[in-house]
Amino acid sequence: MISKSVDLTDLKMLQPELVELESNDFDFAKKISNQVSGEVHQWQTYINTLALLSFKQWLSERVDDLEINHEKCSIFQPYVRDINAVCNLRVGEFKLCLLAKESMLDELVVIPKIAFDSPELSAHFYVVIEIAEEPEEAIIRGFVCYDQLDKYRQAKSLQEWNELSYKLPLSLFDPELNHLLQYLRFLKPKAIPLPTISAEVESHGLKELVSSLPQKVINTARWLQGEMDELAENLSWQLLPPSTFAPVGMRRSLRRTVDQQHNKYQDIARKLAQQEKLIIPPEARGSCKEFNLDEITLQLSVVTWSYPEPTSEKTGEWVLLLILEALSEGILPTGTKLRVSSRASLVSEDVSQGNPYLHTAVLGYCDEAFVVTIALSNGSTITLMPFAFEPS
Repeated sequence: MISKSVDLTDLKMLQPELVELESNDFDFAKKISNQVSGEVHQWQTYINTLALLSFKQWLSERVDDLEINHEKCSIFQPYVRDINAVCNLRVGEFKLCLLAKESMLDELVVIPKIAFDSPELSAHFYVVIEIAEEPEEAIIRGFVCYDQLDKYRQAKSLQEWNELSYKLPLSLFDPELNHLLQYLRFLKPKAIPLPTISAEVESHGLKELVSSLPQKVINTARWLQGEMDELAENLSWQLLPPSTFAPVGMRRSLRRTVDQQHNKYQDIARKLAQQEKLIIPPEARGSCKEFNLDEITLQLSVVTWSYPEPTSEKTGEWVLLLILEALSEGILPTGTKLRVSSRASLVSEDVSQGNPYLHTAVLGYCDEAFVVTIALSNGSTITLMPFAFEPS
């Protein structure tokens, strides 16, 4: 393939392709998303479905000699519909993957690793589509070919967004969509080689391949029973002792660091109770993990408990408390942010002014998951796998 460099200033000057969404598009997207469990997956499926409908409409108005086949799209396959992409859209002999976002203000695109690395789900072209619900329109932002992404990865420019996704700049995508139309009409699929399907994948099938992946939310409810789910274990989360936030003191240990760590958490718990009236109940359990972000060693402690007075007849409620520290520096760099999002909305954010730690607590229903992002003032970020509360 001929690679094309796209300058960000050129990108902003180009007129984006707008597609008006109809009321029946929203109805259909709602119907498909209702077949998915979990609020995070439901919302992404909803956005993905709108992206598929808008792209099909846009493409059908510009090409009448290519077959558009969505029957095998991931959003219609029960075992892969919660992937944050629309995989396996067929246009002629090509495979396309649609990447839907609600906002492109950060000019970043997230690609699930499985949508790029898996031979069954990889695509010749990846298309970014912004879904604007209020004006009821979709904006097709650009596309990139698989071979260009592969070169980008080999140059080690593909950064990990979280354990299951890559992130890359929007400027890598070609905003001139006439180029995509020309490729679909005149190019041969063999010009963009994709990963080959191994005999093992062919014999076991895509369903088994996807089911072998770790689950996509960390179930904090397991912590209350002193257990850790498989995903949390694989990601090296460490369960905190049950006495960490208990109101009674811990027995002396030969390891002084254990006592110091316990006293630190006790001090944090007292400050939260005094300053914010947030009482951590004795049954609360937590887990912690260290991260290296821009050569700074951070530790995030995540504490959870069920809310004693649920306000919903359908589901109970739960609390997620986050405590972020800088182990290597003693204090967090000024401007460090600890963000919590639910679905696509920012729920809470704490910003360091040279504090020893940041903290934030959010309340959610038991079918609601939260996404945590840690960001430094220089732009370095890490987004963690979603936290959920799913009692057995």
